[in-house]
Amino acid sequence: MTFHLLRQRLLGELRAILDPIEAQQEVRQWFRDGLGIDDPWMAQHGAEQVPAITERKIATWLKRRLHGEPWPMILGWTLFRGRRFKVAKGVLVPQAESETAVRITVEVGQSLGVRRCVDVGTGAGNIGLSLALETDWDLTLTEIDEAALSLAKANGKALGAKAKYVAGDLLKPVPDPLELVVANMPFVDESLAPGLELDHSFEPAMAMLAADGGIGLSTALLEQARKRKAWACVVEIGAGQGRRLRSRAFDQGWPKVSVIQDAKGQDRVIVAQAR
Repeated sequence: MTFHLLRQRLLGELRAILDPIEAQQEVRQWFRDGLGIDDPWMAQHGAEQVPAITERKIATWLKRRLHGEPWPMILGWTLFRGRRFKVAKGVLVPQAESETAVRITVEVGQSLGVRRCVDVGTGAGNIGLSLALETDWDLTLTEIDEAALSLAKANGKALGAKAKYVAGDLLKPVPDPLELVVANMPFVDESLAPGLELDHSFEPAMAMLAADGGIGLSTALLEQARKRKAWACVVEIGAGQGRRLRSRAFDQGWPKVSVIQDAKGQDRVIVAQAR
Protein backbone atom coordinates (compact mmCIF):
# COMPACT_ATOMS: atom_id res chain seq x y z
CA MET A 1 0.00 0.00 0.00
CA THR A 2 1.31 3.47 -0.88
CA PHE A 3 1.07 6.51 1.38
CA HIS A 4 -1.40 8.09 -1.05
CA LEU A 5 -3.64 5.04 -0.87
CA LEU A 6 -3.32 4.86 2.91
CA ARG A 7 -4.48 8.45 3.22
CA GLN A 8 -7.47 7.85 0.95
CA ARG A 9 -8.51 4.74 2.87
CA LEU A 10 -8.15 6.54 6.18
CA LEU A 11 -10.23 9.43 4.87
CA GLY A 12 -12.99 7.02 3.86
CA GLU A 13 -13.02 5.40 7.31
CA LEU A 14 -13.15 8.68 9.20
CA ARG A 15 -16.02 9.96 7.07
CA ALA A 16 -18.14 7.37 8.86
CA ILE A 17 -17.91 9.43 12.07
CA LEU A 18 -16.99 12.93 10.82
CA ASP A 19 -18.23 15.30 8.17
CA PRO A 20 -16.02 15.47 5.03
CA ILE A 21 -14.17 18.67 6.01
CA GLU A 22 -13.48 17.46 9.55
CA ALA A 23 -12.31 14.11 8.18
CA GLN A 24 -9.83 15.81 5.84
CA GLN A 25 -8.48 17.98 8.65
CA GLU A 26 -8.08 15.02 10.97
CA VAL A 27 -6.34 12.85 8.38
CA ARG A 28 -3.83 15.66 7.92
CA GLN A 29 -3.28 15.70 11.70
CA TRP A 30 -2.77 11.94 11.79
CA PHE A 31 -0.07 12.18 9.14
CA ARG A 32 1.56 15.40 10.41
CA ASP A 33 1.41 14.93 14.19
CA GLY A 34 1.18 11.15 14.44
CA LEU A 35 3.52 10.05 11.66
CA GLY A 36 5.59 13.21 11.14
CA ILE A 37 4.55 13.40 7.48
CA ASP A 38 3.57 16.78 6.04
CA ASP A 39 2.06 17.74 2.67
CA PRO A 40 5.41 18.60 0.99
CA TRP A 41 6.75 15.14 1.94
CA MET A 42 3.61 13.52 0.55
CA ALA A 43 4.02 15.39 -2.73
CA GLN A 44 7.48 13.85 -3.18
CA HIS A 45 7.12 10.43 -1.55
CA GLY A 46 3.39 9.62 -1.54
CA ALA A 47 3.83 6.85 -4.10
CA GLU A 48 6.25 4.96 -1.85
CA GLN A 49 5.20 1.82 0.01
CA VAL A 50 4.06 2.18 3.61
CA PRO A 51 6.21 0.19 6.07
CA ALA A 52 4.34 -2.62 7.82
CA ILE A 53 4.95 -1.04 11.23
CA THR A 54 3.23 2.15 10.08
CA GLU A 55 0.25 0.21 8.73
CA ARG A 56 -0.12 -1.55 12.09
CA LYS A 57 0.12 1.75 13.96
CA ILE A 58 -2.59 3.32 11.80
CA ALA A 59 -4.82 0.25 12.21
CA THR A 60 -4.53 0.48 16.01
CA TRP A 61 -5.29 4.18 16.02
CA LEU A 62 -8.24 3.69 13.69
CA LYS A 63 -9.78 1.00 15.88
CA ARG A 64 -9.62 3.33 18.88
CA ARG A 65 -10.94 6.28 16.87
CA LEU A 66 -13.94 4.39 15.50
CA HIS A 67 -14.84 3.45 19.08
CA GLY A 68 -15.16 7.16 19.80
CA GLU A 69 -11.80 8.03 21.35
CA PRO A 70 -10.84 11.59 20.34
CA TRP A 71 -7.71 11.93 18.24
CA PRO A 72 -5.85 14.09 20.82
CA MET A 73 -6.25 11.30 23.41
CA ILE A 74 -4.86 8.77 20.96
CA LEU A 75 -1.96 11.10 20.16
CA GLY A 76 -1.48 12.07 23.81
CA TRP A 77 -1.40 15.83 23.32
CA THR A 78 -3.06 18.75 21.58
CA LEU A 79 -2.04 22.27 20.61
CA PHE A 80 -3.47 25.30 22.40
CA ARG A 81 -2.16 28.75 21.54
CA GLY A 82 0.75 27.05 19.82
CA ARG A 83 1.79 25.02 22.86
CA ARG A 84 1.57 21.29 23.46
CA PHE A 85 -0.75 20.26 26.28
CA LYS A 86 -0.83 16.65 27.42
CA VAL A 87 -4.30 15.12 27.43
CA ALA A 88 -5.69 12.06 29.16
CA LYS A 89 -8.88 10.07 29.34
CA GLY A 90 -11.21 11.49 31.96
CA VAL A 91 -10.10 15.10 31.43
CA LEU A 92 -11.72 17.46 28.95
CA VAL A 93 -9.59 17.98 25.84
CA PRO A 94 -8.62 21.67 25.38
CA GLN A 95 -10.53 23.26 22.51
CA ALA A 96 -9.35 26.04 20.21
CA GLU A 97 -12.52 28.00 21.02
CA SER A 98 -11.17 28.59 24.54
CA GLU A 99 -8.41 30.77 23.09
CA THR A 100 -11.04 33.54 22.95
CA ALA A 101 -11.36 33.37 26.74
CA VAL A 102 -7.58 33.74 27.12
CA ARG A 103 -7.49 36.75 24.81
CA ILE A 104 -10.39 38.51 26.54
CA THR A 105 -8.96 37.75 29.99
CA VAL A 106 -5.64 39.35 29.05
CA GLU A 107 -7.43 42.45 27.73
CA VAL A 108 -9.61 42.79 30.84
CA GLY A 109 -6.73 42.14 33.23
CA GLN A 110 -4.47 44.67 31.58
CA SER A 111 -7.21 47.32 31.57
CA LEU A 112 -7.76 46.80 35.31
CA GLY A 113 -4.09 46.47 36.23
CA VAL A 114 -4.57 43.13 37.98
CA ARG A 115 -1.75 41.28 39.70
CA ARG A 116 -3.57 38.06 40.61
CA CYS A 117 -5.79 35.76 38.57
CA VAL A 118 -7.66 32.56 39.40
CA ASP A 119 -8.51 29.96 36.74
CA VAL A 120 -11.46 27.98 38.10
CA GLY A 121 -12.02 24.40 36.95
CA THR A 122 -8.73 24.41 35.10
CA GLY A 123 -8.97 20.91 33.59
CA ALA A 124 -5.76 20.29 31.62
CA GLY A 125 -4.65 23.80 32.60
CA ASN A 126 -4.72 25.30 29.11
CA ILE A 127 -6.35 28.62 30.05
CA GLY A 128 -4.56 29.26 33.34
CA LEU A 129 -1.14 28.11 32.14
CA SER A 130 -1.44 30.17 28.96
CA LEU A 131 -2.10 33.22 31.13
CA ALA A 132 0.82 32.34 33.37
CA LEU A 133 3.11 32.20 30.35
CA GLU A 134 1.75 35.31 28.63
CA THR A 135 1.45 37.70 31.60
CA ASP A 136 3.34 38.53 34.78
CA TRP A 137 0.31 37.78 36.95
CA ASP A 138 0.23 35.50 39.98
CA LEU A 139 -1.86 32.54 38.71
CA THR A 140 -3.81 30.09 40.84
CA LEU A 141 -5.45 27.09 39.15
CA THR A 142 -8.33 25.34 40.93
CA GLU A 143 -9.96 22.03 40.12
CA ILE A 144 -12.41 19.76 41.94
CA ASP A 145 -11.13 16.67 40.08
CA GLU A 146 -7.78 15.48 41.43
CA ALA A 147 -6.90 13.64 38.19
CA ALA A 148 -7.42 16.81 36.17
CA LEU A 149 -5.38 18.83 38.66
CA SER A 150 -2.51 16.35 38.37
CA LEU A 151 -2.61 16.70 34.59
CA ALA A 152 -2.58 20.49 34.87
CA LYS A 153 0.48 20.26 37.13
CA ALA A 154 2.24 18.00 34.61
CA ASN A 155 1.47 20.46 31.81
CA GLY A 156 2.69 23.36 33.91
CA LYS A 157 5.97 21.59 34.60
CA ALA A 158 6.46 20.63 30.95
CA LEU A 159 5.79 24.19 29.79
CA GLY A 160 7.84 25.86 32.50
CA ALA A 161 4.85 27.84 33.78
CA LYS A 162 4.78 29.28 37.27
CA ALA A 163 1.42 28.75 38.99
CA LYS A 164 -0.25 27.53 42.19
CA TYR A 165 -2.55 24.49 42.08
CA VAL A 166 -5.33 23.96 44.62
CA ALA A 167 -8.09 21.36 44.85
CA GLY A 168 -11.64 22.40 45.59
CA ASP A 169 -15.01 23.55 44.32
CA LEU A 170 -15.21 26.85 42.42
CA LEU A 171 -13.69 29.67 44.49
CA LYS A 172 -13.90 27.95 47.88
CA PRO A 173 -10.20 26.96 48.09
CA VAL A 174 -8.95 30.44 47.13
CA PRO A 175 -8.37 33.05 49.87
CA ASP A 176 -9.34 36.71 49.58
CA PRO A 177 -8.67 39.17 48.14
CA LEU A 178 -9.77 38.22 44.64
CA GLU A 179 -8.95 40.27 41.59
CA LEU A 180 -9.55 38.54 38.25
CA VAL A 181 -11.44 35.25 37.89
CA VAL A 182 -11.56 33.23 34.66
CA ALA A 183 -13.23 29.90 33.95
CA ASN A 184 -14.42 27.50 31.31
CA MET A 185 -17.38 26.16 33.24
CA PRO A 186 -19.36 23.12 32.05
CA PHE A 187 -22.09 24.65 29.87
CA VAL A 188 -23.85 21.78 28.07
CA ASP A 189 -27.48 21.36 29.15
CA GLU A 190 -27.53 18.15 31.19
CA SER A 191 -30.81 17.13 29.54
CA LEU A 192 -28.90 16.78 26.25
CA ALA A 193 -26.52 14.15 27.63
CA PRO A 194 -28.06 11.18 25.75
CA GLY A 195 -27.48 12.90 22.40
CA LEU A 196 -23.83 13.83 22.88
CA GLU A 197 -21.39 12.80 20.15
CA LEU A 198 -19.47 9.57 20.53
CA ASP A 199 -16.21 11.45 21.22
CA HIS A 200 -17.60 12.81 24.48
CA SER A 201 -18.03 9.34 25.98
CA PHE A 202 -14.29 9.51 26.75
CA GLU A 203 -14.62 12.85 28.56
CA PRO A 204 -16.14 13.35 32.03
CA ALA A 205 -19.75 14.44 32.25
CA MET A 206 -18.86 16.69 35.20
CA ALA A 207 -16.61 18.73 32.90
CA MET A 208 -19.33 19.25 30.28
CA LEU A 209 -22.82 19.11 31.76
CA ALA A 210 -24.60 21.66 33.93
CA ALA A 211 -28.09 22.13 35.30
CA ASP A 212 -30.45 25.00 34.59
CA GLY A 213 -30.17 24.70 30.83
CA GLY A 214 -26.37 24.59 31.02
CA ILE A 215 -25.83 27.83 32.93
CA GLY A 216 -26.09 26.59 36.53
CA LEU A 217 -22.38 26.49 37.32
CA SER A 218 -21.59 29.71 35.44
CA THR A 219 -24.31 31.45 37.45
CA ALA A 220 -22.90 30.07 40.71
CA LEU A 221 -19.37 31.20 39.87
CA LEU A 222 -20.48 34.71 38.93
CA GLU A 223 -22.40 34.92 42.20
CA GLN A 224 -19.45 33.74 44.31
CA ALA A 225 -17.08 36.12 42.56
CA ARG A 226 -19.42 39.07 43.11
CA LYS A 227 -20.00 38.29 46.79
CA ARG A 228 -16.25 38.05 47.34
CA LYS A 229 -15.66 41.38 45.64
CA ALA A 230 -13.67 40.17 42.64
CA TRP A 231 -12.71 42.94 40.24
CA ALA A 232 -13.91 40.99 37.24
CA CYS A 233 -15.04 37.54 36.13
CA VAL A 234 -14.54 36.13 32.63
CA VAL A 235 -16.46 32.93 31.86
CA GLU A 236 -16.57 30.88 28.68
CA ILE A 237 -20.19 30.05 27.83
CA GLY A 238 -22.24 28.13 25.30
CA ALA A 239 -24.02 29.42 22.23
CA GLY A 240 -27.24 31.24 23.08
CA GLN A 241 -26.51 31.53 26.80
CA GLY A 242 -25.31 35.15 26.87
CA ARG A 243 -28.65 36.88 27.33
CA ARG A 244 -29.76 34.80 30.34
CA LEU A 245 -26.37 34.97 32.04
CA ARG A 246 -26.07 38.69 31.44
CA SER A 247 -29.44 39.22 33.13
CA ARG A 248 -28.40 37.09 36.10
CA ALA A 249 -25.10 38.87 36.46
CA PHE A 250 -26.90 42.23 36.65
CA ASP A 251 -29.28 40.75 39.24
CA GLN A 252 -26.25 39.68 41.28
CA GLY A 253 -25.04 43.27 41.38
CA TRP A 254 -22.37 43.32 38.68
CA PRO A 255 -22.49 46.90 37.32
CA LYS A 256 -20.82 46.13 33.96
CA VAL A 257 -21.62 43.00 31.97
CA SER A 258 -20.87 42.22 28.34
CA VAL A 259 -21.14 39.16 26.11
CA ILE A 260 -18.40 38.47 23.56
CA GLN A 261 -19.16 36.47 20.44
CA ASP A 262 -16.79 34.31 18.43
CA ALA A 263 -15.96 34.49 14.72
CA LYS A 264 -19.13 32.50 13.95
CA GLY A 265 -21.32 35.03 15.75
CA GLN A 266 -22.04 32.66 18.66
CA ASP A 267 -21.93 33.68 22.32
CA ARG A 268 -18.52 32.63 23.65
CA VAL A 269 -17.53 34.66 26.72
CA ILE A 270 -19.32 36.70 29.36
CA VAL A 271 -17.38 39.45 31.15
CA ALA A 272 -18.68 40.83 34.46
CA GLN A 273 -16.80 43.79 35.96
CA ALA A 274 -17.10 45.56 39.29
CA ARG A 275 -14.98 48.50 38.18
